[in-house]
Amino acid sequence: MGNAKGRRTRFSSVLGVSIAVGVLLAVTALAASASAAPLARPTVLGTTHKSCGVGDDPFQPGYDPVTKEMYVPNGGSGNITVLRGTCTVAGTIKLPKGAVPIQAIFDPANNYMFVTDDGLNQIYEISGLKVHATINNTVAGGVLTEPYGIAWAPPNGGVLVITNLHGIWNSVWVYLTPTGPFVQAAELASHVTSAEGIAYDPADGDFWVTLDQNDSVIATEASDFFVDSRIVPVGSDPSDVAYDSANSDVYVTNSDSSNVSVLTGGTGKVTVVGTISGFDDPNGITWDQANLSMYVANFGNGKVYEVGGKSGLAILKRISISSTAFPFYIAYDESNDDLYVTQGLGDTVYVLT
Repeated sequence: MGNAKGRRTRFSSVLGVSIAVGVLLAVTALAASASAAPLARPTVLGTTHKSCGVGDDPFQPGYDPVTKEMYVPNGGSGNITVLRGTCTVAGTIKLPKGAVPIQAIFDPANNYMFVTDDGLNQIYEISGLKVHATINNTVAGGVLTEPYGIAWAPPNGGVLVITNLHGIWNSVWVYLTPTGPFVQAAELASHVTSAEGIAYDPADGDFWVTLDQNDSVIATEASDFFVDSRIVPVGSDPSDVAYDSANSDVYVTNSDSSNVSVLTGGTGKVTVVGTISGFDDPNGITWDQANLSMYVANFGNGKVYEVGGKSGLAILKRISISSTAFPFYIAYDESNDDLYVTQGLGDTVYVLT
């Protein structure tokens, strides 16, 4: 068992959940397409950072650009910490007993924050410090099984796509945001398993999903309800994925092989741009629009790496956080140009500014 799979086993025992085989679920799926022009890269991010106390075992944060707040799902304590102005706690959102909140994503069309809960098999629609609505299996037609990753795309007033780490459905489901009805389920290939990270590519109108048990990613056109699905081998145990608007590429962190795959998509094809080596158990990844660079959280060495350059295939900087830190997930604060890095197996978020 490699480092990343061992890491997830430790998280499973801490959270009381099984992180195993999964399926891809979708919450509406008509994609828009807009080419992203290449952009010049300015100076790199600084190395100053602060540590903020949150709940137990924080996972993937989500940033609200309207309120300028960061929502941190705490899988171990079953709540969500809302941070304002770096480390000020604006409030804590209590969730039902048994909740394991995992990932947060902002819906700019309706100004809601959505958070997946793979403990109670549901998704929370949040406004401010209150849960506005809950999308559960009654609403979703019984297809939610440990929902994990979540992505937003702009068509039809906003659509959400959810990944499930553990389940028996090889399908997608369609749900109109913010409170629309369950619309459609579509069958995927039976070998599509363990869907984890997810990102939307506006240049090609694709959703990209990491399949960690398959050592591959799937790129699928939302406009045809996931009929056009291209599965591409990457490194070992792909964990997270992010879109680069400067080069119109997609970056995939491969935890066990300690590298990052760089891909580019298009209708009916995926091109492998290259592989970046030199990481140490990379997990979370995010795009920094101000610096036009990718930032990767390295679980194995307490550092965040900046990836950039003209080809996007070079490590520009290694930012040390702490020798005792386990950087797990990472999110970008576009208003303040900060990076929020969650501490695996802890109760801390580090803010790089």
